[in-house]
Amino acid sequence: MKVLITGANRGIGLEFCRQLLGPSFAVTELVACVRSPASAQELLSIAEGSNGRLRLVALDLSADGASGRGADGLAGRIAAVATTEPIDLLINNAGVYLDEGRGVGSFDFDAFRRSFEVNTLGPFKLLKEIATQLQPGARMLQVSSLMGSIGDNAGGGSYAYRSSKAALNMMTKCFAIERPEVLSLVVHPGWVQTDMGGPHAQVTVADSVSGMLRLLQCAKPEHSGRFFNYDGSELPW
Repeated sequence: MKVLITGANRGIGLEFCRQLLGPSFAVTELVACVRSPASAQELLSIAEGSNGRLRLVALDLSADGASGRGADGLAGRIAAVATTEPIDLLINNAGVYLDEGRGVGSFDFDAFRRSFEVNTLGPFKLLKEIATQLQPGARMLQVSSLMGSIGDNAGGGSYAYRSSKAALNMMTKCFAIERPEVLSLVVHPGWVQTDMGGPHAQVTVADSVSGMLRLLQCAKPEHSGRFFNYDGSELPW
C-alpha cells in the first residue's frame, strides 16, 4: 500500500506516519509531505527505522508553484523519491487555525484569506495535482473539524477557521460525487492534544489517529462523501 500524508512533521500527521509504518498496516511506501524536510527531526528519525519505506517531500500549501514547495509540481517531486505505483491512501492533514475565538469586531481579512489558502485551496491544489494517481479503490481522508459543521455551530466566532473547513467539506463532497471510485471521507479528529488543540484537549493524538484509521479500514462505498467523527459516528454538515 502506498500512502501520501500532508502536514506530516508533527501532531496528527506525525502519528499517522508512526502507526501506518507499524506492523498492523501493509505500507510499502509512505510519502510524507512537510514544509521543510531537513528540519523535520522526528520524522527523519522515523525514516531511519523504516527500511526505506518513508520518503520526505517538501510541500507548503501556502506557497506558490514558483517556490518549488507549492502543490504545483508535487507529482514530479514525489516521482523523484518514490515509485510510480498509484497512491492507495491520501491523508490531507495540513491546516492552520489563525483566528481562534475572534468575533466580527476583530475580523482579520488576511487571516481569512490565508485560512482558505491552506485549509481549503491547498488540499485541492494537491488533489488536482495527483488525482490521476488515485486509482479505483483508493481512499482519501480529509482531516476537517467539527467547527466546520453549520448544523453543530452553537458558539459562533472563528469565522476564518470555521468557513475554511466548511468549504473543505463541500469540496470533498463534490469530489466524492465526481470520482465515486475513490472512497472520500471527511473526518473530525476530535479535540486533540496537539499544538493547535492545546494541553487541555480531551483526546490523545494516538487515540485520534487509531480511531481515524479504524474508520478508513471499515468504511464502505456508501460512506463516501460523508462527515464522521474519529470514533466512527456520523456528524451533521
